Amino acid sequence: MVLTSGCAAIQGPAGSEKAVSQPRPAAEESKEAVFKPVQPEGELTPSVLYQLLVAEVAGQRGQLDVAVVNYLAAAEASRDA
Repeated sequence: MVLTSGCAAIQGPAGSEKAVSQPRPAAEESKEAVFKPVQPEGELTPSVLYQLLVAEVAGQRGQLDVAVVNYLAAAEASRDA
């Protein structure tokens, strides 16, 4: 099995050498953990979605008291922090 390593160093404009990172072999990449998104336990019902939208709009308009109340209600209803 033959692997090519590419350039070991690159000459800069002032003649200085910079190390170049080498790509990892394919065998190492396959050993990495595959990202699996975690699904929240809560359910996104129409009322929870409405509370989240109200909270977002209120937060953007600077009405933080309304935003906090709606975020809290949505978190409690969906059982999702």
